[in-house]
Amino acid sequence: MEKKVFKKKFGYTKTEKRRALTGLLFLLPWIVGISIFFIRPIIQTFIYSVNDISNTGGGFAYDFIGFDNYHKLLFENAEFIPKFVDSIWDMLQSVPVIVFFSFFTAIVLKNKFFGRTTFRAIFFMPVIIASGVVITVLKENVMAVDITSSAVSQSASIFSAPSFAEIFANLSVPQQLLNFITDVVNKIFDLTWKSGVQILLLLAAVNSIPASAYEASDIEGATGWEKFWKITFPLITPTLLVTVIYTIIDTFTDYNNEIIQMIRKFFVDNQLGLSSAVGFVYFLAILVIIGIFYAIMSRFVFFENN
Repeated sequence: MEKKVFKKKFGYTKTEKRRALTGLLFLLPWIVGISIFFIRPIIQTFIYSVNDISNTGGGFAYDFIGFDNYHKLLFENAEFIPKFVDSIWDMLQSVPVIVFFSFFTAIVLKNKFFGRTTFRAIFFMPVIIASGVVITVLKENVMAVDITSSAVSQSASIFSAPSFAEIFANLSVPQQLLNFITDVVNKIFDLTWKSGVQILLLLAAVNSIPASAYEASDIEGATGWEKFWKITFPLITPTLLVTVIYTIIDTFTDYNNEIIQMIRKFFVDNQLGLSSAVGFVYFLAILVIIGIFYAIMSRFVFFENN
């Protein structure tokens, strides 16, 4: 009897071994992929960052300089720290808006109405066609229209908030709050454009909630508000956590991000070691930020087996 309890406690039963092996087989493609396409490039980037790399025409010459590139970046470069702070501030502005918009859209698209499939395709379309070039063309040449005629001297844009300052001038709205609202409105096209994957994730989570849970709540006389907070929201919190982490990464690695542009600039200027140092420091910083968000949000995540 004690032997069976020991095996069950420490996972030595045949059923648990079979389940563990099945899980490992499902994880195997991910393990292989992350080893080849993620861990190896990270190690290579660190090697580049501690060397002074020069192009010899037929290849690259490496001159080991230790952590000089990191010292130059953190203590001599006047742009990295301010741009990194701006990236964090941009992330803190964008992530809540994207997640809220995605969540609201997923709730709406869950309901049955005429043209639901079409609307789902429209919201996911940016994921299919979006790229650095396409999004730049759309923002600069299609969605932004400057009115330069003599009749109208003020520049206007479809997705901008040029008159917010005038509207709130007499309402005693704090300037910082006004700047925050204006920045969000000015970036509304970007934020909605980046919500495709998040909508898909949250829509799948909402649709996976068993109908029996809502039927039982109807029998108990629960209101729609109560069903949302007692059933819908708790059951999608695991997916919501994944959505937030994905959005954080997507915001930090956006093509227009200032740090990403700095990495590209150093690379184009043949400062490969410094470019790699920026990338490696940025990677570690993002990892720490994600860890902080995960540690905070995981406390409020509800799992059905809890």
